[in-house]
Amino acid sequence: MKLEHAKLGVSVELADPIKQRHVEAFFKAKRELDGDNVIRLSSPEEYGSVVRSAWGGGVLLPPAQDVAEWSPAAVRWLGQQIDKLIGEALSIPPE
Repeated sequence: MKLEHAKLGVSVELADPIKQRHVEAFFKAKRELDGDNVIRLSSPEEYGSVVRSAWGGGVLLPPAQDVAEWSPAAVRWLGQQIDKLIGEALSIPPE
């Protein structure tokens, strides 16, 4: 699956479908990146961590990009999209 936002210059590939191994690796990478700072991260830091963790966990497919050089709006947009997709992957559909 591809996520794109032309005005922000974002174009990335995602694992499709997102599997349990991706979610576990994502959260492990997130814990390792955030460490003890998890409750003190600003919103921009949090979105950067989400995007980096998505690459580290295989949710975003290689090659990983240096989000430190992206615009803050691009990182925020992608971080929000990843949050949404991880949430959907964890949602239990009604019976």
